[in-house]
Amino acid sequence: MNQTTKFILPMISSEGMKNRFFVNKYFVGCYIGDTNKNKFNDKILLAYKFEPSITFIEFEKKLSKNPYMLQGSDYDYEEKDIVIYVFNVPKEHQEDYYLILDGKYSEISNILKLKILKFWNESEISMLYSILFKTEKIKKFWDSRNQNPILYCAENEYWYLPRLDNEIFDIDKI
Repeated sequence: MNQTTKFILPMISSEGMKNRFFVNKYFVGCYIGDTNKNKFNDKILLAYKFEPSITFIEFEKKLSKNPYMLQGSDYDYEEKDIVIYVFNVPKEHQEDYYLILDGKYSEISNILKLKILKFWNESEISMLYSILFKTEKIKKFWDSRNQNPILYCAENEYWYLPRLDNEIFDIDKI
């Protein structure tokens, strides 16, 4: 799971669209761009494996009701049966979006932190909570690995920086 899926996907969730709705059997990944479609940089892209079935069509209909979907912007890579859906970053999370891309997870808004935890159904004892709120658990994680987080993380953070090669969709890697 890339950092975009973990931290950015929850931005577009709602009561009827939790993690199991988005991360389903068709889910390929969540991305911040596409190597072949620069016009969709700074958006949220969801990639799914297309399946000609009633279940997939119903999923697609429900997905299209998401208020952040950029209507008429979905596109596909027919040779690999991949469909990409494009979403705007919610206005209330635009600053958070860039903080996440900079690996500043503990600096994102508390509203988004709680939304992320709820989306992934994580509690205060989880590693995800520890990443967002910089608790002792994440510090012990690095100690147990005998590694210095400064080599892998943004300054004063304890989780890996996003690697753009993992965060940008590339059909050639599928």
